[in-house]
Amino acid sequence: MGMDFLVVAGTTISYTYSFVSMVGSALHENYKSHHFFESSAMLLTFVTLGKYMESMAKGKTADALSELAKLQPKTALLIVNGKRDREIPIELVQQGDLLRILPGASIPTDAIVSIKTALPAQSSSSIG
Repeated sequence: MGMDFLVVAGTTISYTYSFVSMVGSALHENYKSHHFFESSAMLLTFVTLGKYMESMAKGKTADALSELAKLQPKTALLIVNGKRDREIPIELVQQGDLLRILPGASIPTDAIVSIKTALPAQSSSSIG
């Protein structure tokens, strides 16, 4: 039993009570009743709007994740024998491989990064 069952039960009970109250007030002059027809309609409207907004949010999230996946590099530079680099597909990278990351490039996998070169100093004109 999920939320849908609770919505159906609530709207059905509200509508049935309102219908019985309306029939009772039509048959008896002194019958005091309240009608809740609008409660059923409003509840169904709000639940439908909520489900619509949820589906829109899920769609936008899926689009954002697919765009994020496109940013991952397709290849990596594998350091062979500590000297030369060989470009390999990302699927062939294994744990323990040493990869070279060029300046401005994205890191292709989860990794422990160790910096072996000095970073260039910023000139004073670019600060502040």
